Amino acid sequence: GGSLEELNVYRRQAPQSELSQVALSQWLQQDNKVVCISSGEGLSNLKVLLGGAAEILVETPLIVPSERIRNLALQLGCQRVF
Repeated sequence: GGSLEELNVYRRQAPQSELSQVALSQWLQQDNKVVCISSGEGLSNLKVLLGGAAEILVETPLIVPSERIRNLALQLGCQRVF
C-alpha cells in the first residue's frame, strides 16, 4: 500500500501591507489599467489596499468570473465590470 500525507500550501488571508506610495503612484499614472478580480474577497482586499485612492476603481475596467462578483463590484460603485 501507499501512504498519504497532507500538506497545506494555500491560505486565504488579506495582504498584510498597504501598497507603497511609489507603487500606487506609478499604477495610477498608467493609462491602460485593467484589473482581474477572482473573488469578492479579493475585490474587498483591493479596496482596502488602495485606501484613499479606491475611487479609481469606479472607472477602471474590472474582469470578474461570475455574476455574483459582478453584482458586488457594481454595489461597490464600479461602473465598468465585465
